[in-house]
Amino acid sequence: MKNIFSEKFYGIRKNNRLCSKKIEKLVSQNSDPVSVFVYKKIDSTNSFAKKLLKSGLKTPAIITADTQTQGRGRLGRSFYSPKKTGIYMSVIVFPDIQIYNAVSITTAAAVAVVRAIKHFAPLDLKIKWVNDIFLNNRKVCGILTETSSSGLDDTNGIIIGVGINLTTTSFPQDIAHSATSLNCDLIERNQLVAQIAKELFGVCKDLSEHTYMDEYRKYSLVLGKEIEYSKDGKKTTAKAIGVEDDGGLVVEHHDKTKSVLTSGEISVSLK
Repeated sequence: MKNIFSEKFYGIRKNNRLCSKKIEKLVSQNSDPVSVFVYKKIDSTNSFAKKLLKSGLKTPAIITADTQTQGRGRLGRSFYSPKKTGIYMSVIVFPDIQIYNAVSITTAAAVAVVRAIKHFAPLDLKIKWVNDIFLNNRKVCGILTETSSSGLDDTNGIIIGVGINLTTTSFPQDIAHSATSLNCDLIERNQLVAQIAKELFGVCKDLSEHTYMDEYRKYSLVLGKEIEYSKDGKKTTAKAIGVEDDGGLVVEHHDKTKSVLTSGEISVSLK
């Protein structure tokens, strides 16, 4: 079988060092100038992005690192970030519309990341509502959307943190059963970081039109499946039947009543 990965990236794998100038050049080909910060080690790219915003940054930026010592995920979880085997990055964007719903920007970000990965590797990626990307029924990427203030609005930059298991082969015991990696060691990290940023800048210009939502629904891991979610401390089972344009998950209960989830965590049987 023809190896499309080795054909496209032949000779690049040995020079896979993150480089701010290379990322900046790749991104600026299709967008306005952007600041790029590259680190060998950082506590959290999202935390650094918050510091940049609090210091007065008003223009787009990319922060990426070889490893994170305190990588963060949603709901206070940590994100495992071993050295040089993943993509650990945050992108600061400044949408020109007000965003009051965190789910909306996160769904857009999920589509952007899927597009970026598929630009290099035609993998069968799926999106688990709201922000996790799966491959072969295992999590391969997490997205964390934050701001430097208490709300999501157009007066502050929005931070989109992306963590991808690129070539990681060993995971901590608590996630070993649920995590995997892209296993595409021929994908050059600078190019993937730049492509993710470009896709994020692109969808953030399209937030009011929601045209990316058709792709989100196409890649959904949960639509048509039985899910479990928690509300007011009570676990409820329902069937995921749709995703609204603002990212809300429409569920149908056993009594045929419907409701829309706009936040929280869901679980779904992947058997």
